[in-house]
Formats: sequence, C-alpha cells, structure tokens
Amino acid sequence: MFDLILEEAVKRNLKPEQMVKKVFVFNHPGFELQVWGQGIRNVVPHFVLWNLSEYNKNKQVIPYKQPGLTVLTGFSNKLFKLFLENDGEFGPEHVMEVAISGDEFQSLAVVD
Repeated sequence: MFDLILEEAVKRNLKPEQMVKKVFVFNHPGFELQVWGQGIRNVVPHFVLWNLSEYNKNKQVIPYKQPGLTVLTGFSNKLFKLFLENDGEFGPEHVMEVAISGDEFQSLAVVD
C-alpha cells in the first residue's frame, strides 16, 4: 500500500503538502461479509497489520486471522523469522511452533 502511494506521488510529482496525510483501515465483521461476498477477495491483496510496538518478552504474539486480513500484536524474533521464511503466511500454528522450538523441548518426542 505504501509503495503504491509513493509510486503515485513520484509519478504525479506531488509536493509534500499534496501527499496523503493518513490512511485508515476500518474493520467490522458485517462489512467484511458484505464486501468479501462480492468476489473482491480475488482482487485485493491479503493485508497483514503487525503492531510491533507492543513488545513484551513475557507476552505471546497474538495472531488474528480471517479471509483477507491478518492482525498481529507483539513481537518475537523467532516469529518474525518464520514470518519472512513463510512469505508472510502466519497463524496460530506458527505461534505454537515457536513456543515449542526452545532448547528445553528438544528432548521430547511425540508418540502416537
């Protein structure tokens, strides 16, 4: 989104005072059902909103995922690495993977 705004600004030779000042993203389940039900899901990109400023090493990163949108709050180096390695695909299974990837869990085995 930001690249597109910058690209358009450069292409149109906009002055700083002509630039977009704020971008709003509104979310409401009823709106999503109506909009996504019209086939827009196939046209617009998947948005990932990650609030990195909520860092607390004792607090888990909380992902919220729905069609077309992933919202993350918090930060973890391991999760950020997974995020980049998985092309931005991110969900609860990734949080679990990071939670059990520590050295203290490496000696455990799953018996089915």
